[in-house]
Amino acid sequence: MTAPERRAALRRASVLIDVGRVPEAAALYADLLHQEPDDVGSLCGLSRCLGKLDRTRQALELAERAVALAPDDDWPHRLRSAHLMRLRRPGEAERAAREAVRLDPLGFAPLLTLFETQAGRRDAGGAADTANRIRELFPGQAEAWSGAAAGERRCSCSTRRCGRIPATPAPGGSWSWRSTAAWRWPASAAAWPGARW
Repeated sequence: MTAPERRAALRRASVLIDVGRVPEAAALYADLLHQEPDDVGSLCGLSRCLGKLDRTRQALELAERAVALAPDDDWPHRLRSAHLMRLRRPGEAERAAREAVRLDPLGFAPLLTLFETQAGRRDAGGAADTANRIRELFPGQAEAWSGAAAGERRCSCSTRRCGRIPATPAPGGSWSWRSTAAWRWPASAAAWPGARW
């Protein structure tokens, strides 16, 4: 398979996930891995699929393998964080999220991953700081505001009390009441050019 064919197959698999055809995407990623076992994009893609199929331990193994192959890529660290949270290992999940943010300090996806681990741990101060950082970096971006709002709802018992997150909508809009899970893997990555979900 040529490099352009491989890139096209990776894009096709990502689209399959976006439209809910996760088993088909997983099969495509598995085929790509059979051809090139150390391809980080395929490892991360299959890890993402297995997480969606509730095969979290296998998904984590693939994410950890991707981290070992590409320690300077934030995507494997973000996946590892998400899988660790699902396995109820929040301390490790937050460390993985922090590593993703260290690698891409201005990226929406790493910051949202960190925010979700903090909200999941009920770390009101950390979640508030990260939500405010997202808002500062992405002013007027509906997706960033919606993701932060969704997380605030999850952490509302403590975060709103701390008074550091304003309970106001995004400039020129209202809060979106979608779940944070929708923001972990948005339906359209086109909203964030260059982001890999």
